[in-house]
Amino acid sequence: LTAYSKEEIFFFIFIYEQTPDIVINVLDATSLERNLFLTTQLIDMDLRIVAALNMFDELERKKLFFDKDELAKLLGIPLIPTISSKGIGLEKLIDKVIEVFEGKDRISRHIHINYGKDLEKSIQTVRKLIKEDKPIADKVSSRFLAIKMLEKDDQVNELLSDYARFDEIKRITNKEIHKIESLENEDSETIITNAKYSFITGALKETFKNVNQAKKTRSEKL
Repeated sequence: LTAYSKEEIFFFIFIYEQTPDIVINVLDATSLERNLFLTTQLIDMDLRIVAALNMFDELERKKLFFDKDELAKLLGIPLIPTISSKGIGLEKLIDKVIEVFEGKDRISRHIHINYGKDLEKSIQTVRKLIKEDKPIADKVSSRFLAIKMLEKDDQVNELLSDYARFDEIKRITNKEIHKIESLENEDSETIITNAKYSFITGALKETFKNVNQAKKTRSEKL
C-alpha cells in the first residue's frame, strides 16, 4: 500500500473515503510469505479482515504441514480455505464475513505487529501527533499513518499536508527517520519492510513446514 501503482493508490483512497466494514483478503496459499505482506499492512490499518486461503488444494496435494488455525490466532484473522476455480469454500467465506461483522467470531481481534524497540518508539512519537488531527485519525488508523510517514509515503504525506500542524508532523517524522536510519544504516522503508517480513517469518515458522523440501529452490537462492 505504497503509492507506487494505480491499484495501491486506488485502494488507499477507497479505504479512506468508504471505510469498509470488512476486507476480504485473498491469499495464495502456496505463496504465503509473500502474500502476507499486504495482510500486515491491513492489520496496521486496524481493519476487520477475513482471509480466503485460496488454492488450498495445492497445499493438500503437496502434503505440506500447515496449522491454519494457529496462524489465524497469531494474526487475529479467520482463515477460510477456498478453491475459487471450483467455487469451493465460498459459502463458508461469506458465512464467516457475517460472523465477524456481527461480532460472533472468536478468532477475529486486532493485534499490534511489534516492529522492535527503536521503531516502535518512532512510530509512537509520530502517531501521537497524527492522532490530534481528528478528521483523519477517525477514518484511518493513526498507527498506520505514522508507519507510512516513516516510510516516506507520498500519498500519506499529501493526505496530511492540509492540516495546520503538518509542518510539525513532518519535522518530527524526519527527525525520527534520521534516527532509525542511523541506527540501522539502511533506508527507513527497507527497515520497516524487513520488520514486517521478520514477523511473517516468525508466524510461519510456528505454523508452516514443507517437509518435502530439504534443499532451497533456485528461486529461494536468488
